Amino acid sequence: AVARLRLRFPALAAEAVAARFVRENAAALLGGADLLLDCSDNVATRALALEASRAADRPLVQAAVAGFEGTVDTFLPGEPVDETYWPT
Repeated sequence: AVARLRLRFPALAAEAVAARFVRENAAALLGGADLLLDCSDNVATRALALEASRAADRPLVQAAVAGFEGTVDTFLPGEPVDETYWPT
């Protein structure tokens, strides 16, 4: 995915990380990133991504697909978020 992004957007600095995104490493993985792009497949990880992006004051872009439908959501720092956005 990173190679395709770099081909399409040569000025983009993107890094693929082969690690599980969990509470213990979320801050370190987000590190010096300008934003967090999340395409995870479960609600718990998506909620953690929102929490980590808020803590780091970084925008979060989340994308998901199910069958022939998809969503893309953008959460900006400081904007209110409905805490019931993801069903539990």
